[in-house]
Amino acid sequence: MHELANDISEVALTLGHDAGPVQEWRACPVCGAEPGSNCIRRPGHEMVNGMHPERTKL
Repeated sequence: MHELANDISEVALTLGHDAGPVQEWRACPVCGAEPGSNCIRRPGHEMVNGMHPERTKL
């Protein structure tokens, strides 16, 4: 599914649309943030660029 998200993002860019970061299309396994929502700080979990690293891993 994550590979398809990358493909969709590339096609959107080719058509002149910015689909945003693919990571934002996924729910966060740490804080439960829904796709398109920002991550929420949780004790004991670091955030990188406003997201939990677990959300950005493929």
